[in-house]
Amino acid sequence: MSPAAEAFARLRAGDARRRTEFTVQKRRAVLKRLASEIRAREAEIMAALAADLGKPAVEVRISEIIPILSEIRHTSRHLKAWAGVRRARPGTIPCVWLWGLWSARSRRAMRRW
Repeated sequence: MSPAAEAFARLRAGDARRRTEFTVQKRRAVLKRLASEIRAREAEIMAALAADLGKPAVEVRISEIIPILSEIRHTSRHLKAWAGVRRARPGTIPCVWLWGLWSARSRRAMRRW
């Protein structure tokens, strides 16, 4: 087996394990830890963006830090509903397929004009 195939096999095995072991509670804990690290390193983030992009501290806080913390909070609140198992109704047509069908038909109709 080639080194690339071995690496993909390891990744695939880890992915399957992660899907079963990475519960909603663990995901929330990771998000909470991420938010606390962002808050703890806020000054470093501001200094890095000021040095790299020339952004003022207020702009970094408004455009970078607050939206990220808001998204983390939003994700944490809705995670249980998003991670739930959903059953697809038999016979439902995926939206992408319908869009492709519609656009193919409309292109044919436009060619006739």
